[in-house]
Amino acid sequence: MTKIYILEKYILGYSFRLENEPYEHFFYNIHFKDLMYQLKPFTFAGVKQLTLDEVLDKINAIGIENLTEEEKNILTDNK
Repeated sequence: MTKIYILEKYILGYSFRLENEPYEHFFYNIHFKDLMYQLKPFTFAGVKQLTLDEVLDKINAIGIENLTEEEKNILTDNK
């Protein structure tokens, strides 16, 4: 077995490679579609939205060349 895909307590699928074969086989749980409606949606509650002021503070502290792509997008979106 090379990979197993798990969501909470449910096995979504798994892949394996047979001996002397160059490719992997993948199997998925055909019953997962029915189980999916029982799962609670996952949210990223801890994700912080960057503000323009925070990006400008970072530029003052370490320079514009050290900004992440997301921070550069905030600058261009606020022109």
